[in-house]
Amino acid sequence: MIIDGPVVFAFNRFYQGREELGATSSWERTWLGSIINFFGDEVKIFNPDIFGPNSSSESDSALISLLNESGARLLLMVFHNGLDWKRSFISDKALRHIRKTGVRIVAIWGDLQIPAQRSLALGLCDTVDLNIATASESVVARLSRDLPLIYSWVPIIDSPIHSSELCNCGAQVSYAGGVKGNRLDTVRYLEQ
Repeated sequence: MIIDGPVVFAFNRFYQGREELGATSSWERTWLGSIINFFGDEVKIFNPDIFGPNSSSESDSALISLLNESGARLLLMVFHNGLDWKRSFISDKALRHIRKTGVRIVAIWGDLQIPAQRSLALGLCDTVDLNIATASESVVARLSRDLPLIYSWVPIIDSPIHSSELCNCGAQVSYAGGVKGNRLDTVRYLEQ
């Protein structure tokens, strides 16, 4: 699939889709940076959570308008219903409409090993052209019978930065993820 022209990337601006919890996670920001570095100025950002937790109608209308006005043929999305939302990230009706207009839809999943995330992904199987999962190859192996699904690490596509510009250590350590298990020990080991 070759995409020419604008691309829309939809994700929650705020952590768990709630402004009072602060900025979104580093996982979404890493995706954002990589997508912008890959597609350049063609990326249009859409944040459904800025429309509030109660209804998808205003958010859906704004997304459809953005797709129509920009001429985007690809919608990339981190489909995540926010904490205590009474709405969907993007409604099924809106996704069906978007797909009928010829826009390709790619859903990015961070935690398909969690049953609620699997249910969301399976519920979108008629509207999503491709699912990308980043957390578990074994889940992808099982679910790929039911979904167009691939496993990928979170791509980090950055412009080259020479470490000497940031420190005198000769190396950098970059990590996008939660601090759990032995991850912090591993990062500290790599720093040393």
